[in-house]
Amino acid sequence: QLVPGRIHAREMAYDETIDISESGIRFQDNGDVPDDTPLLVRIQLPDGSGSVDHEGRVCWRKPSATSRGEEVGIQFVHTSARDKALWEDFVRDQLGRQNNNGSGGGILKG
Repeated sequence: QLVPGRIHAREMAYDETIDISESGIRFQDNGDVPDDTPLLVRIQLPDGSGSVDHEGRVCWRKPSATSRGEEVGIQFVHTSARDKALWEDFVRDQLGRQNNNGSGGGILKG
């Protein structure tokens, strides 16, 4: 099940989020997110509970199998206690919904 959401990394916004976990995200990028650069990743939660901020870094990238550009993996390296709790609750809730529906793939989609 895909859930609406939006990611902001630096001054850019991304709508093509592929999947999420408690420790990071994977999304479509057109090459704007540089390697080895600290990023502030703000994720607007689609359930109306607000947004969460993560400090992150690009940990991998590969050509996209479905569109132009590439897929990028961001690892979260620091998150406030408040945002970490919100994010972990959101991810567990969404993964539970996905497992109950038998759907695969990403769960956060812009």
